[in-house]
Amino acid sequence: MRFALFAAVSLLMLGIIDVRGAAAQRKDSTAFYVAPTGSDSWSGTIPKPNGAKTDGPFATVSRAQEAVRALPAASKSAGNTVFLRGGFYSLTAPLAFDKSDSGTEAAPTVYAAYRNETPILSGGERITGWKQTKPGRWEVTLPAVARGEWRFSQLYVNNERRLRPRLPKDGYYTIGGSLPATPRAGDKGYDRFIYRKGDIDPNWQNRDDVELLCFHIWSMSRFNIADIDTRERALTLSGYTRKAGQNYSLVHNNRYIVENVKEALSTPGQWYLDRKTGVLTYLSRRGEDPNRDTVVAPRLERLMQVNGMSNVTFRGI
Repeated sequence: MRFALFAAVSLLMLGIIDVRGAAAQRKDSTAFYVAPTGSDSWSGTIPKPNGAKTDGPFATVSRAQEAVRALPAASKSAGNTVFLRGGFYSLTAPLAFDKSDSGTEAAPTVYAAYRNETPILSGGERITGWKQTKPGRWEVTLPAVARGEWRFSQLYVNNERRLRPRLPKDGYYTIGGSLPATPRAGDKGYDRFIYRKGDIDPNWQNRDDVELLCFHIWSMSRFNIADIDTRERALTLSGYTRKAGQNYSLVHNNRYIVENVKEALSTPGQWYLDRKTGVLTYLSRRGEDPNRDTVVAPRLERLMQVNGMSNVTFRGI
């Protein structure tokens, strides 16, 4: 989610985001509320659902944003606040702010955490509906992945990053020998090497999704597999290194590891996504239950887009 992080840092530098305490609200301003227990069909003007469950906070920030935009000009000049109750908000699209969301210098529009609660706006999607196929092994089918609409290489369980299976399980493989680059790479970089016997298996499932992390002197390249010549033990990569030259070479004894090999899934805390079937497999650690714990995979590259907005403050989110 590097794009989302960059956007947040940029907004902080511009003074658009303020992460200090809750906003002071003018008496003549309007307040809206958002909560995970809310509904976008409600008025959004009370902080929790009423007893009859007929009114209460909104469920999404975008719905509260619409409500602020719909206020008459006189109300906008008074400054308005959207309070977010604590909880996890999974965004289905980046929050888009433009000139119509602007407040004034004297009365900015404020999006703030409600009291001492902690709202989390996430570009990830929480994954639920897991089934245990054997002790410690959980699976869930994600139709959007099978349709080619969602691809991810990161997974978080209770806010901790989990890793895909890798080979070797400890340490590194080393290159058995160098090979000339293919005509495609020419003199722009390197894309071939000789692997040692037993390190690369041409029969790996979903071989196109296997990734090689090749270590250079000061950097690392990540590639998929383009071709395997088992007779010569020649491995051709899907791309080529950033440049030619010693700093980017693929030569004898250079280190590399192989990641995302389905057959290597064996260690608790590892996961594997089969993009063809949409099946996500997770090997739980001791005490974990993905139906009880929070499992999140990235969905968006950006959390927020800003175009011409001014005098809008975000606090405690």
